[in-house]
Amino acid sequence: MRRAFLALAAGTTALASVLWGMSPAGAVTIYTATGATTAQAPLLGAIRDGWGGSDAGPIEIRAWKDLDDLRGTILAGKGDLWVGHLDGLAQAARQGAPITLIALTAWADKFRFLTVDPDVHDPAGLVSLAATRGEPLVVVPRGSPAVALIQAASGRAAPRLSDRAPQQAALDIGRGTVRHVLAPEPLATALAGKFPGLRDVGGLSALAPPATEQADGTAEAPMAGVAVRTALLMERPELIHALVTAMIRWADAHRNDPDGVVAVLPAETLAALGPDTVRQSLSREPLRVVDAAAARPLIAATLRLLDGPHPLADGFLPP
Repeated sequence: MRRAFLALAAGTTALASVLWGMSPAGAVTIYTATGATTAQAPLLGAIRDGWGGSDAGPIEIRAWKDLDDLRGTILAGKGDLWVGHLDGLAQAARQGAPITLIALTAWADKFRFLTVDPDVHDPAGLVSLAATRGEPLVVVPRGSPAVALIQAASGRAAPRLSDRAPQQAALDIGRGTVRHVLAPEPLATALAGKFPGLRDVGGLSALAPPATEQADGTAEAPMAGVAVRTALLMERPELIHALVTAMIRWADAHRNDPDGVVAVLPAETLAALGPDTVRQSLSREPLRVVDAAAARPLIAATLRLLDGPHPLADGFLPP
């Protein structure tokens, strides 16, 4: 019954709009990913620093489990703010959810290339070697948005990609049947620490496609961010603007403060991998928040790579 309901909601813009009138007045509900670090820390830090105060009302934080759950949660009209993968948020908006992206909080270098081959020293070398030898590049977790970027960057020269759950990938690395992995932080740090010889040789931005190149010649691609219920943005623009400003300020202040990041993360996040692993991972994935309104061309270019040539939903990008 629940699956049928969500399928109907996903395919019917009118129903999605009706559902969106059901949020309780005066409360702000935030959905985030338990395993996220830099993607959610600036939002949690802004809240801890007092964002909104009594103006925001009670704040409740809940977790989504995977991309299907994220999209289903949004389409069912649950929540006011969501931390999620950029493509998942855009897909929910295209299916009728009235949401607007307000900030970018995680970037391509969140995804790290790991290998046991001593002759590999950078991502390009890993991809080339795996393709030449016919060895798979295992991408963790299943459904990772990193797959689309690798395919766009490598074209026909892309290695054979195989996505797996983290537990299965760890078993295969231990057995020696997997030599090359692309995993997000902090999982990448945990894997490198568990298996001797498994080395980090660089982040995904080294292979970012030309569509994501910036004016200074660097390449980057936003992979996750924060979206808000569009009605809340229209009703309380000053509250949401203050949130984006507070997130940027918090990220700038704690960029070299791993203890400060650990202090705001949920206990579930720290219990999964341990605070020391999270601290180490932050050296490879520094905090950075960008106002989505200032990055519209980059967001559109990245989504064309992640989600195909679909038109963006009206109102998904901020004015």
